[in-house]
Amino acid sequence: MTVGSKYPIDFAPRVNTKYGDTVLLSLLEAESKLMKVFLPKRYSMTFKDEDLEMIVEGKIKLHLICKGKCDKSGSYQLAIE
Repeated sequence: MTVGSKYPIDFAPRVNTKYGDTVLLSLLEAESKLMKVFLPKRYSMTFKDEDLEMIVEGKIKLHLICKGKCDKSGSYQLAIE
């Protein structure tokens, strides 16, 4: 992911993984390519089921923005607008 780029969220189901429930984002990249991203719990917990339904139905348009990596943990810092 490119730091500062906005990736439109195309689809966002809640899925069950071996680490528990999370949200799997399908993001649109350039040239209609699709990228899938599992959100960490700290981000996925902020989504209500109604929010996810509205994304799937196209009622709201959100973007995932990569803000860079944390120097201490190496994890990505994300924003959703």
